[in-house]
Amino acid sequence: MNEFAGILDRAVRFIAPVKLYMTLGAFAVLLALLAVQTVRIEGLWPFTDGLKEQLEDCENAANKVLPKVRKADGEARQVVDDTKAGVAAENERARDAAKDSDDPLRDGLEALR
Repeated sequence: MNEFAGILDRAVRFIAPVKLYMTLGAFAVLLALLAVQTVRIEGLWPFTDGLKEQLEDCENAANKVLPKVRKADGEARQVVDDTKAGVAAENERARDAAKDSDDPLRDGLEALR
């Protein structure tokens, strides 16, 4: 049993520093990643040059287009409402024509022509 304990003791003494170095290495990598992310978030990253200006340009373009989009949306809504009212009126006319008929299908379809 003493031989096994000696082997185990040597293994622990060998692995303990390796685990420590691995832990320290992982911690260093984590700190490096956090530093890079902090630089990117703060806008100091060299690849973010001009992004704020591009964002402002996009916002200005959106503000110019938005009134036109709202106007077009209102016009489209009016066309849809007019078409819906016309279809409803034609359907009602066809129902009235077919209501008291011997052949309601024929009379309803003729009313739609």
